Amino acid sequence: APYAKTDLEEAKAGLLASPVEGVHLLAYCDFGGDARLIELVKEGDVISEKVIREYGERNSVGVDETREVFSDAFTHPDYEAESYALVYWSHGDGWIPYPVPSTRWIGQDKGEGDKRMNLSDFISTLEGMPHLDFIYFDACFMQSIEVAYALREYTDYYMASPTETPGTGAPYERILSAMLSEGAVLDIADIYYRTYNTYYTGEIIQGNPCNTTETWN
Repeated sequence: APYAKTDLEEAKAGLLASPVEGVHLLAYCDFGGDARLIELVKEGDVISEKVIREYGERNSVGVDETREVFSDAFTHPDYEAESYALVYWSHGDGWIPYPVPSTRWIGQDKGEGDKRMNLSDFISTLEGMPHLDFIYFDACFMQSIEVAYALREYTDYYMASPTETPGTGAPYERILSAMLSEGAVLDIADIYYRTYNTYYTGEIIQGNPCNTTETWN
């Protein structure tokens, strides 16, 4: 939850800096029994949180619960859009069903016990939702051919890591403008890679292979 709260603040900074207009940026947050769906709204030079719906205490990786949130976000007439995308940030472990040794799943809720969502269940939550431009898993171990195959009918692109991801997640203050821009999928991956390469090596990569809007000295 602390990392998620930090990511939410980064998203606010990213939305404030983005020149893209006419978007709905919705976030589902479950911080200890206070699950809610919010919209980040830009008003001048301030980002505010508009509460769309409060869910209270719940299993946030339940199939029915997730489908309900996706329906509130993707099929509500107030948020109808020309295109849609999904960022799923939680823990993850790929494609082999839970619970078995070396498990593979997406999403974890430890509010009451330890609950997780199998990939097949996650796929079922996408049924009936709009086709997505991309799905971005800000979670570990979600980049595999099995996951790609399972998602083939629901999204044009998906991005994830084949191994662990840092707890701090994506640099949303940098990456959000690309997420909100048309045809910027490669930019998203490029910004993510460049950010963590700098963290780990201290080296700032020269060049701009994906034509990102970021400036790298």
